[in-house]
Amino acid sequence: MLHRFAASFALAVLLAAAPAGAAAAPPCAGVRFLVDTPIVPGSALPFDAVTVDAAGDATADSGCPAAHARIGVRRGDDVVRVYWPACGPLRSVRLSAKVDDPGCTTLTASVTAHGLRRRRFVATASTCGDGRVDGAAGETCEGDADCAPGVPCRSCACTSAPTTTSTRPAVATTTTTTTSRPPSTTTTTTTTTSRPPATVTTTTTTSRPPTTAITTSTVHPSTTTTTTLAGLSRLFEAANPWNTDVSALPKSATSDGIVQALAAAGGWGTGTLRIDFSIEVLEADASTPFRTFTSTADFYTPDCDHLPFPVPAGGALEGETGYQCASDGDCHLIVVHRPTKTLYEMWRANIVGSTFTGGCAAVWDLTRAYPASLRGDQCTSADAGGFPIAAMLFSADEVARGSIDHAIRFILPNSRIRSGVYVRPASHAGGPSGGPGLPPYGVRFRLRSDFPLASLPSEGARVVARALQRYGMILADGGNIALTAQSDRFTTRKWSEVGVDTRTLAAIQPTDMEVVGMGAPVPLTYDCVRNP
Repeated sequence: MLHRFAASFALAVLLAAAPAGAAAAPPCAGVRFLVDTPIVPGSALPFDAVTVDAAGDATADSGCPAAHARIGVRRGDDVVRVYWPACGPLRSVRLSAKVDDPGCTTLTASVTAHGLRRRRFVATASTCGDGRVDGAAGETCEGDADCAPGVPCRSCACTSAPTTTSTRPAVATTTTTTTSRPPSTTTTTTTTTSRPPATVTTTTTTSRPPTTAITTSTVHPSTTTTTTLAGLSRLFEAANPWNTDVSALPKSATSDGIVQALAAAGGWGTGTLRIDFSIEVLEADASTPFRTFTSTADFYTPDCDHLPFPVPAGGALEGETGYQCASDGDCHLIVVHRPTKTLYEMWRANIVGSTFTGGCAAVWDLTRAYPASLRGDQCTSADAGGFPIAAMLFSADEVARGSIDHAIRFILPNSRIRSGVYVRPASHAGGPSGGPGLPPYGVRFRLRSDFPLASLPSEGARVVARALQRYGMILADGGNIALTAQSDRFTTRKWSEVGVDTRTLAAIQPTDMEVVGMGAPVPLTYDCVRNP
C-alpha cells in the first residue's frame, strides 16, 4: 500500500563481487532489479537504475550520488541498505532491500524520504524478454517494433542478420508489489463442458441482470475455524458508494479523455487486467480475543484508529502463512467482527508471540451510511484511498453463488494516476505522480454494457464482468495488478472451481471501460480532518 510517497520507482541493483575476505559480499552480482518510476520526481528516465559497485558505493541514475551501502544478512536473507542525504529535491533518502531467493529473480525493497511516507515494492530482475529495453544491460530492443523497419530483434539486439525464428528465451517476470496465483487443484465435475475448468452451470431468475450460480461436484470438508468467511456480498448493511448500482448512470464527460490517457500511458499496471488473490479476510465471533497493538512509524495521526483488534485463532495476514509479517510486505490484517457488526483493517500488521505491532488501522461500522468524505477528508485508512478494503474484495464464494453485489477494488501504478488530487468517494490519495489527464484516486470505471461477455473463458469470469457492468471498480491504491480478490484460503469455494485465475479477464482493455459518477477533484493536502 502506498500512502504519501510519490515515487513508485524503477530499481536496478548491480551487485559486483566483493573483494576476497570481505565480511559481507554483495549478493546477486551483476543483476539489475527493475520497477517503474524513478526515485527522483520529475526525472525523464523511463525507469531508474540503482547500482552498488564492488566498493559498496551506491548511486541512482535519477539523481542520487555515490553513497556507501551497508550489506548484511537478516533472517538468512541478503540485505542492502543505503542512505543518501539528498537525491535531487529529495532529502534523507533511505533504501532498504533484501534478495528474495538464491536465483536473484526478485528483490523486496522500501524507500523513504523526508516528509514522504515509505514506499514498498517487489522488483524483478532485468532479463531479455521482460518487455523493458534496458540499455545499461546492453539491450537495444525487446521486439521487432523496437528496431528499424525490416531489422529483426534477436536476443534483445537489433540485427540485420536473417532469421526465421526468435532466439530470445521466454521469460516469466513479475512487476508487482504482491502476486498470488490461486493454487491449481483437481476437481471432478458432473459433466464436461468446453470451458476451462469444466463446470455445470444452473441459471437462476432474478430481477437483476442475468445471474448464474456455478456448481461442481467437489465436496469440501466442513470447518469450525473462526477465520471462515462465506463471501463478502453486501458486507455493509447501509447504502454506501461501494454497494451502489451505477449501471444506469450516464458516462462522464471526462470519460473518453481519461480512458485514452490511461491507454496511452500503458494501461493496466502489468499490461493486462490481472487479478491479485493475496488478501485474507477473517471472521471473528464472540469468543475471539481482542489484542492491543503498539503503533509503528506507519501509523498516522489523526487518520488512523488505535483500538484493540480481534485476532482469530489460525488466521493469517495478507501474503503470509500466519500473523508474522515475515515478507515485509503490506501485511494487511482484515477481520469482520460479526457480534458488533464492525470491520477491523490494519496495514503493516505483525504479530510475533505476545508482541503485536501495526501501522495504520481503520475501524468501520458495518451498519453506517458514511458521508461523502467517509472517515474524514484527506484521511487515509488501511487503504491509500481511504476506503474499507474488504468492502470491495470479491470472493470465490460470491462467484460460485453467481453474483457480486458491490464495486471491485482496483489499483494502478502511481505514475498512471493523476497527481495532486482525488475525487469522491476517495478521501485520500497515496503518492500519485501522473499527468492531469490520467484517472485520479477514487475514479469509478464501469465495463461497457455491450462488452461481449461470451468471449470470456468461463462463467466465473462473466460473473465478475457483470459486477463491473453494474457496480464498476473504484481506484483505491497504487500498484501493478489491477483487480483485488479475496484469497480462497478461508472460503468454502476455491478459485480453481469457478474458473477464475489471475489472467481470466485479460481480454478487458482500458478502452472497454467508461468513467461514471466523476466528481470535482479535491486538492490533495494530507491534512486529515476526521468525521465524528
